[in-house]
Amino acid sequence: MDEKNKKSIMNRLKRTEGQIRGVQKMIDEEQECMDIMTQLNAIRSGIDRVMGLVVVHNLQECFEH
Repeated sequence: MDEKNKKSIMNRLKRTEGQIRGVQKMIDEEQECMDIMTQLNAIRSGIDRVMGLVVVHNLQECFEH
């Protein structure tokens, strides 16, 4: 995996990690359920994007070899 793709994936994962910590804090503070669900949906979308990047990279490698 080239450095540009690796950096992009790592940045997305770090952002997701921060979002998860935020949700933990929201739960501790007993914030509104809909606000927590909104953040969880954002986390899911972020993970889906990371999975997409990994799949695209693997397909590119497959076609190159």
